[in-house]
Amino acid sequence: MEKVNVKVGPNLFKDKNFINRLNSIIWDNYITTIEFEKQWHEIMDDFNLTSHPWYIRQSWIPAYFRDVPMSGLLKTTSRSESTNSWFGNFTNPQSNLVEFVMHFESAVESQRHSTDKLNNQCQTSLQDCRTPLNIEKHASLVYTHTIFYEVSKEIKEAQYSCSVIQINDNTHEISYTIKEESGVFEVTKYKMDGSTKCSCKLFE
Repeated sequence: MEKVNVKVGPNLFKDKNFINRLNSIIWDNYITTIEFEKQWHEIMDDFNLTSHPWYIRQSWIPAYFRDVPMSGLLKTTSRSESTNSWFGNFTNPQSNLVEFVMHFESAVESQRHSTDKLNNQCQTSLQDCRTPLNIEKHASLVYTHTIFYEVSKEIKEAQYSCSVIQINDNTHEISYTIKEESGVFEVTKYKMDGSTKCSCKLFE
């Protein structure tokens, strides 16, 4: 996305309508590749960009990775930048190899200390559940505090924004049709191994 300015020029890059439409299809977690391509070509046509080469969009557009379990690692740039910044606190570009190794070991030791501190905090205190649901109580036992509060937020929001509109129970699986603000999704629970899949591809 940082190269969009170079690709389309500064004038079009400042066009809020163009940027909003582009962002709406690129960062949509639920869009399929077919729908993405349809809307992509519409945007290219509407803004006279059909002659611009966008050869590698299949390599970075999230829609093309919906079937790949990424576990939240899709936005890898921000993670690497965060890591670089963190290690920057312990070293500098002028360090020689010996100094770098010593600084690196200090950085890793600091990270281990933080991890041990967080693990101890999780083992010696209980999280506050926001709902009376068993799934949230279970989450409080298996997740760290930080992740639990993220999950708890999702559970609380799902209470009010999701509704089951159909259930199909057959020999091998139970499928639920779930309606929420962003659309209708199919959640399937397989009886054989207890695994669950959702058509949103976010929870596998």
